[in-house]
Amino acid sequence: MKQWAGRVVSAATVAILFLTTGCAGFFVYPGSLPGGGSGSSSGAGNDVYVINQTLNQNAGTLVGYSIGTNTLTPVTGSPQTITTFIPVAIAVNHANTMLFVAGGNIISTFTIGSGGALSPLYSNTLSADEVAIDVSPDGQWLLALESTATFTSEARIDEFQINSSGQLSEPSVNPAVFYSLAVGQGAIAPSAIKFAPNGQLVFLALGTAGDLVYGFTTSSGALTTQPTQTIAVPNSSTADLAVAVTPSNSYVYFARSSGTTGSVVAAYAISGTTVAQAPVSTASAGDRPAAVVVNTTGTNVYVANELSGSGTITGYSGAASGNLTALSLSPYSVSYPTALAVDSSGAYLLAVSSTTSVNNLNMYSYDSVGNLVSPTSLNTGSLPVGLATTH
Repeated sequence: MKQWAGRVVSAATVAILFLTTGCAGFFVYPGSLPGGGSGSSSGAGNDVYVINQTLNQNAGTLVGYSIGTNTLTPVTGSPQTITTFIPVAIAVNHANTMLFVAGGNIISTFTIGSGGALSPLYSNTLSADEVAIDVSPDGQWLLALESTATFTSEARIDEFQINSSGQLSEPSVNPAVFYSLAVGQGAIAPSAIKFAPNGQLVFLALGTAGDLVYGFTTSSGALTTQPTQTIAVPNSSTADLAVAVTPSNSYVYFARSSGTTGSVVAAYAISGTTVAQAPVSTASAGDRPAAVVVNTTGTNVYVANELSGSGTITGYSGAASGNLTALSLSPYSVSYPTALAVDSSGAYLLAVSSTTSVNNLNMYSYDSVGNLVSPTSLNTGSLPVGLATTH
C-alpha cells in the first residue's frame, strides 16, 4: 500500500481546541424548531429531497417529496429556488429538523416541518468552497470537504457547530484539519465525506488520491488532526468516488472507478476504529460507479454506474460479511444515475439521474432477496445532482 505524506499546520491545533472546548452558551441541539419537526414524532415523516442545478446559471432548486406506498407526493414549500450558488451537496440531520444544501462558499439551511414541509432558515457564507457535506449522528456537527480550487494537493476538512437557528459556527481558523499528499500519489478529486453511523469514524473519498479515515468524538466534536489510516487505490487510473458504511459499523464500501472497464466496489472491514481490507475485497461494478449505498438492514449494497451504456444500478448481497455477490436480476437499467439513497422505512431505494429529458427521480421497491422492482418515477424539472432522505 502506498504511504501518504502529510502535515498539519499549527492552526489546526487551534481549531481542534475550539471544537473540543466548544463555545459556552452557544450550542442548542436542533431537535425542536419553531414550525419545524423533531424526527417523525413532529410530523416530519418519510421524505426525500433532491437538489437540482439550473443549466448555465449560478442557481438551482431544492425539491421534496413525501414517500407513500409506491408514491411520491410534493411536500409543502417545494420547490425552493436557489439563486446565489450552484448546489452540489445535500444532507439531513438525524432529528429530521434541518436540511443543508452546499455549493460554492455557501451552505443554506432549511427547516423540515410537518409532512416534510420546507422553509428557508439561514444562509451561511463560508471561507472556502465545499464539494461534500455530512452531519454527525448526534446532529451537533457538520463536516464539509473543501474543493481543490486553491489547494490542489491537500485534502481539507471544515467543521461547523450547528445551532438552533440553522447557523454554522466556524472556528476562527479553518480548515479544522488538512493533509498534504506525497508527490506522485495521484491527483486529489474530493468526492465524498461520510460519518460512520456510530459517529466514531469519518471517511473521505478523494478520487485517484485514495481515501482517508479520521477519528471523531461526537460529545466534543474533536476530529483527529491527522488521518488514523490511509487507503490507496491500485493505480493512477483508479478513483474512489463515493463511500457508504453498514448500519452496524462493520464494513465500509467505496465505489472505485477504473474508467470504462474494471470498476469495482471495494470492501473494508471495521473493527472498533481500525479499518482493514475484507477477505474478498472487491466485486465488479459497471462503468464509472458514482454512488454507493447500503440498505437499512445492512444486507445489500447498491451502486449507481453513471456510464454503463445509458446507465445502470448494480445490486449485491453479502453486505454484512464484506463478501459481495451480484443479485440475480442485477444490473438494473436507469438513465445516467448519479446519486442514491434509501428511505427511512427500509422499503425503497431512490436514485436520481443526470438528465432532464426523462423521469430523473426513480424509487424502487425490493423483492425478497433485494432485487430492485416496481419503479415509481417522476421528473424533478431540472438537472438533479444529489438527494437525501429523512432518517
